[in-house]
Amino acid sequence: DIIIEILKEKGFLEKCFDYEKKKGAKYLNTIISKTIGIGSGNDLIMKKIKSEVEPNQIIIITGIGKCYGIVRGHTILNNLHSVITNNPLIMFYPGSYNGQSFKLFNKLENDNYYRAFQFVGRK
Repeated sequence: DIIIEILKEKGFLEKCFDYEKKKGAKYLNTIISKTIGIGSGNDLIMKKIKSEVEPNQIIIITGIGKCYGIVRGHTILNNLHSVITNNPLIMFYPGSYNGQSFKLFNKLENDNYYRAFQFVGRK
């Protein structure tokens, strides 16, 4: 939802539909990532979250699987860590977490370490 909001604000959403038809989803995902500044000092997702979060408010992130190819869960977590310091964060993740790293859709592994814990199924 945040990505759609940003694209609408920039007047870029309708152009995205044309890009996808003409050049495909992979090309579109690259263009959107660059437009939003994923992982850069001008990351619009991080700015939007920071501007909307109140102190001590719980942040709940959903839709990670829907935006696969544009932004990854580890990128959001790593970048939010430096922007949001006093808010609890819950991320619904379509995959598994082994206490060290995530496995998106239980298929795509990464080598990133997280200071996270599994909320559901935790004993």
